[in-house]
Amino acid sequence: MKLIDSSDKKVKKICDVLVRETLEPAKKQAEEIIEEANLAAKKCIELAQQKGRQIIEKARLDVEEKQRVFDSSLKVSSQKALTALRDQIEKQLFSDELDAQVSKYLSEKDVVAKLIDALISTLNKEGLKTDLDVIISNKFKPEEISAALLEASRLSLSDKGVSVASMDGVIIKSVEKSFSIDVTDEAIKLLMSRYAQESLRKILFNL
Repeated sequence: MKLIDSSDKKVKKICDVLVRETLEPAKKQAEEIIEEANLAAKKCIELAQQKGRQIIEKARLDVEEKQRVFDSSLKVSSQKALTALRDQIEKQLFSDELDAQVSKYLSEKDVVAKLIDALISTLNKEGLKTDLDVIISNKFKPEEISAALLEASRLSLSDKGVSVASMDGVIIKSVEKSFSIDVTDEAIKLLMSRYAQESLRKILFNL
């Protein structure tokens, strides 16, 4: 019995030594490995989350930049389209209509004669009495316009009197004082456009 007891004690002692020197260090090492693995996993998760936030932030900035570029392009395109529309409206409502009205106005014999009378009368009132050459559109005959003038106007004409040229309107030239008055269709349209176009813009576009 004593021999058996002694053997058991030796076995138990050996087992205790094995547990103390082998299993416990292994257990401790395993715990350290698990702890390191947990720390590494936590760090990986943090890095992944950080990377995810960076990706999301970059995507957000990219979307904002694309939206900004789109808004800017849309604004520029809208401004160009609005400018083109304004120009088209002005041309249709102003330029084309003005051309038609001026051409119609200057195509009437009586209107041209009254225009010449008014110009010559103004020159005489301003003390600029001088012999005048009058040039009219070749759509008219010089004699029919001369016949439609007031007597005072005819007396102010030079020997050349009324002549024609390829244009619409009236040009009056002083023989002696070297000046001329241009009341052709182009001059009238230019003068009217300078003053009327701004008013038209305010009416149409509130500018």
